[in-house]
Amino acid sequence: MRKKVIIKELLKRKKIKTAELYKMFPMAGETIRKDLVILEKEGLIRRYYGEILIRENQDDIQSLGILSKEERQNRILKYIHHKKTVRV
Repeated sequence: MRKKVIIKELLKRKKIKTAELYKMFPMAGETIRKDLVILEKEGLIRRYYGEILIRENQDDIQSLGILSKEERQNRILKYIHHKKTVRV
């Protein structure tokens, strides 16, 4: 659930400060960091000093460019839910 919220927010804004995530979710920072590590390993985000950015240069994500913003969001969220490769 948290990972979906993080991705939805990144799709809207392109980047989020880590401190904002800690305010969004009332839980230990370690839990959020674990989610971010998973999302980064899946190639969906990129972590930089205090910021998280959506990765749109991955082949699967980049190929979603021909879809509408809503369709891209749905496919990325579906990918997270099923942990399968996104196909266009």
